[in-house]
Amino acid sequence: MKRIIVATLLVFFFCAGVFAQADLQVLAVVKLKGSEPITLGTLKSRVAMYEKQRGGAKLSVAEKKEVLDSIIDEKLVLQAAEKAGLTVTDSQVDQAFQNYLSNMAGAPITEAQFDEMLQKQYNMTLESYVSTQSGMSLAEYKKQIKQQLIAQNYIVTQKRNELQALSQVSHDEITRFYNNNQTKFVQPEIATLFMVLVPKGSDEAAAKKSADDLLASVKSGKLKKETMIENTKKGETGYQAGYVYAARNDGIAQQLQMTQKEFDAIFDAKIDALSAVTETPEYFRFYAVAKKDSPKILTLNDIVQPNTTITVYKYIENQLALQKQNEALLQVTKDITTELREGGTLQINKSGEALDKLLNW
Repeated sequence: MKRIIVATLLVFFFCAGVFAQADLQVLAVVKLKGSEPITLGTLKSRVAMYEKQRGGAKLSVAEKKEVLDSIIDEKLVLQAAEKAGLTVTDSQVDQAFQNYLSNMAGAPITEAQFDEMLQKQYNMTLESYVSTQSGMSLAEYKKQIKQQLIAQNYIVTQKRNELQALSQVSHDEITRFYNNNQTKFVQPEIATLFMVLVPKGSDEAAAKKSADDLLASVKSGKLKKETMIENTKKGETGYQAGYVYAARNDGIAQQLQMTQKEFDAIFDAKIDALSAVTETPEYFRFYAVAKKDSPKILTLNDIVQPNTTITVYKYIENQLALQKQNEALLQVTKDITTELREGGTLQINKSGEALDKLLNW
């Protein structure tokens, strides 16, 4: 038995060594500034990350070749940026990451706040969330963001004029998009609510009494809505008062922490009629419908959302500009990497059938 175990271990370590050596095979070498090899192991790590993001779906050999090409292009651009003296600070990386988190949260949020939210709602840390989503540690993810920012800065500095020219949006393009998509610019029925929130804090009974007293003061006219809003802005109260916009769409009731029946009743309520004090996990609250807007198809000059200044025209312009910027960035990136691949800056070690065989894992 002991001999069998020893033999098995020898086979295991031999196989492990063979696979390790295989992963060290150099597929290409980027030589724009210095010499940077791209190994099979590097490619496997990137492929594994993409497969994880795709829910475990395996990449084909052709797709693995595309990943290899993207790694080569990435290294070329980063070496060109380094040669040009371009860099990005850690604070810029942190800000970019915070912007990414804020977009997911739908409001400005810090790393610490996002981490706290994840732990409360999903019992997971930001580190584990990033790992689950990307297959990378938080430090590795931020390193990738840094490389993306450096590459983007280099591309913009090299092709600024081309990017600006390709990203221009004309009046005709805006009106054409609107005319072909009018049904997408429908404003649902909207109720504007004056809402008062009283945090429960550590004494729920006291918070409930405070909410009841505030409701009584508003009903009697002793406390005006405008005064409550001003007091909230000053931060001198134990409550929060302001206007909330409720569009009659699926999911809004849940966002407002209302039952569907309570939400539907909003649109049947009389203007300025005060609700009873109700309870959410964090607050006691009451509200009144201040205004109702009927459904309508928005024109180019209408505001997209209440309490904003963005018109449909500007919204379309921004969306088309963003789309064109992304397309332009892809185009000039392709142009730059094609230029960088010339002049002996790239050495391809594996190609054709030999490469296909290596990628068939």
